[in-house]
Amino acid sequence: MSQSNGVATKSRIDWDEIESKIGEITTHISSDGAVGIPRTKSITYDFSYLKKGESGYGAYRHPAWTILEQVVSYTEGGDKAILRNEGRSAIDLVVKLLPVNSHIIVSPDDMYLGTRALLDEHLSFETGLQVTYVSSPTVEAFERARRPNTRMLLTECLTNPLLKVTDLSEIVRFAKANNIISVADNATTPLLVKPLEHGFDISAQCLTKYFSGDTHFGGALIFNKDRDDLHATLLKRRNRGGGNMYAGVAADIAETSRSLPARLQKHCHNTRLVAEFLKTQPLVERVYYPGLSDDPGHSLAVKQFADFGGLVSFDLKGGADAARRLIKGARESGKNVFQADSFADSGATFLNHYYDQSLILQTMPEAECIQKFGIRPGFIRVAVGLGSADRIKEGLARGFEAINSSNRTIVSFAGGSPTPLAAEARR
Repeated sequence: MSQSNGVATKSRIDWDEIESKIGEITTHISSDGAVGIPRTKSITYDFSYLKKGESGYGAYRHPAWTILEQVVSYTEGGDKAILRNEGRSAIDLVVKLLPVNSHIIVSPDDMYLGTRALLDEHLSFETGLQVTYVSSPTVEAFERARRPNTRMLLTECLTNPLLKVTDLSEIVRFAKANNIISVADNATTPLLVKPLEHGFDISAQCLTKYFSGDTHFGGALIFNKDRDDLHATLLKRRNRGGGNMYAGVAADIAETSRSLPARLQKHCHNTRLVAEFLKTQPLVERVYYPGLSDDPGHSLAVKQFADFGGLVSFDLKGGADAARRLIKGARESGKNVFQADSFADSGATFLNHYYDQSLILQTMPEAECIQKFGIRPGFIRVAVGLGSADRIKEGLARGFEAINSSNRTIVSFAGGSPTPLAAEARR
């Protein structure tokens, strides 16, 4: 364990071994000697070539699916996997495993807003799903939330966007004691933590992000070796209900996954440096990053994670206006920093201003963001890209300069009396 400027770092992953194993899985030699992942567009197979139990229809099988399923199973420490055409589609499939009018517990309560919308606005009407959100993932809190019809406990290993660290052992302990299915969304921390090794039944992975480098949509469910029953049931539902991944996309993501270990190391490295930089900025009120020694989730993150991921968030003094100025300045810096609602792009760094996003998408009023999740008008999530960390910091520095320049202008127009924005930013 080492520490630099309040950021703890460690390494307990054999990155070379992972890279080699993924390379072995994705190196396929066809019958004519061609080396590469199969990309046949055929959806029909001659029955004489099929093994026992195999289907001759391409909606149920494809060699590229098999390879990618092996990759994600290996990286998550699982036994079997099922691919989906998008990350939320994977969550949708696993929740529909439950009987009608079932109850699930979701914790922590600041889970990815897209998942919350899926649960609250769609599945609750389609299947009568009842959802209880628990802010603190402890056995005592789960016991208070449990009902006779509780069938599942859903969590994120590292929440998005507040980056809270979930105590995985607490969830598993409660789930096993009450015969409840445990599901972990591991989109923000692939390779860095393996929830199945903590005892989870299912790990859900958004392949759109780090696996594909934000170039293709994809999702997967990976199963604990002890839950062949869940895999068999959901595989049948996927084959009957559709939502399968296009075979060409599976081949592309499998090929891109060869560089996942190298890319993820760089994402983590750059994010540590950006977190350190943000901690030094007078205009930043708080930094959210579990690698910082003063972060509330740091001790737990050190125990559970091999590294701390590619996301860092912060609260900016001056609120929404200051956030808009920072983003504008960073975008115009020419340092490959943009405003976008995504993460894990291989090239660019993305800034997401959640207050403006809620206005554009009309997903949640400001008061609800603040009251429910503590997401304030000046809150920004940084999805740190690859390349030079110095260039990323330069882009953000231009954003801070844009705020300071604007504040000086405001003071001038006010005849020397600082406006509330200028005064707040100088605190």
